[in-house]
Amino acid sequence: MEVKVSEKANETNVNNQSVNKKSKSGDPEQSEKVEPEEVEKIEPTPPPPPPTSGNLVSLLEQPVFPKDLVDKNASGVVELEVTITTEGQVYNVQLIKSSGYKTMDRVAELTIERGWRFESYQQPYLIPIKVRYYADENNNEQIDVSLGEVVFKQEVSD
Repeated sequence: MEVKVSEKANETNVNNQSVNKKSKSGDPEQSEKVEPEEVEKIEPTPPPPPPTSGNLVSLLEQPVFPKDLVDKNASGVVELEVTITTEGQVYNVQLIKSSGYKTMDRVAELTIERGWRFESYQQPYLIPIKVRYYADENNNEQIDVSLGEVVFKQEVSD
């Protein structure tokens, strides 16, 4: 694309990369050629990195050990995938891997559905979650929760 700006005092031709200036005397024969200064290119600012799963969970209520399994030395890992809408609402909690105990699985699901709050974001997202139930060396029931890497979706679907 060629851009020309013409004035009596200056003439600019972008494609030729030169500028003609009239001399102080006004004589076009004595005009001097001045090379343009190098123009600094401004790179667009890259978008911020997407949030992590830890950034998107705003309230994390710890699941409880199911009452029917207390003192039974039961242990297991529940793997879930939680799909969140753009408004931060739980759309779906899917059981990916059972702990082997229905009550462990159900307590983990209900805690996430009812006790967790998620941040809204410009697109729906999915967070894998693992809930590990176990007894420590003193036979006390313990629960560890870990969040997987967030996966952004184009739309929510079953």
